[in-house]
Amino acid sequence: TFAVVDIYFVSKLGPSAVAAVGLTETYLFLIYSIAMGLSMAVTAIVARRIGEKKKEEAGGVAVQSILLAFLASIPFALAGIFYSKELMLLMGADEWVLQEGFHYTQWMLGGNLVIMLIFVINAIFRGAGDAAIAMRVLWISNTINIILDPMLIMGWGPFSAMGVEGAAIATNIGRGVGVLIQLYALFKGGKHIQIKIS
Repeated sequence: TFAVVDIYFVSKLGPSAVAAVGLTETYLFLIYSIAMGLSMAVTAIVARRIGEKKKEEAGGVAVQSILLAFLASIPFALAGIFYSKELMLLMGADEWVLQEGFHYTQWMLGGNLVIMLIFVINAIFRGAGDAAIAMRVLWISNTINIILDPMLIMGWGPFSAMGVEGAAIATNIGRGVGVLIQLYALFKGGKHIQIKIS
């Protein structure tokens, strides 16, 4: 949904802007694949610990999976921040994407930690039997993205027009708010799982 909304609003800027989003999404599929693989493993392990009535060990698994997601995001973040133009060139991007659209790639790959975390923390909740929290987080994140996209891309309201870069910022804000809600819920404690600072 994030990508569809971004492409819908970015399409108003022209085909090169859509190409910037589409080419970046190709790289993001690598991140989604890793995040989904981690998520399946996390769901299985957390569910097993919850089934064994080992709530504290389930919390330990949750913390380890969050740290693993953080570590997995670092190479993509570094590549996106420092080599986004080269990555776009490798995909055959046109001149506009290489001059303007690469900022979308910088934001999306540079901020890929929120993608990893939203996948992994939702997997923790699903494994613990709190799937409703996972769904609510995705609804909130997508709603924020849908609201912010036109504001930041086209400069509606108090915002100045940021173009394709605004789409990436809106998406990262939406996912970031979702991750903050997830972390709050994890520390507060859901029905079956809670993590502690210790």
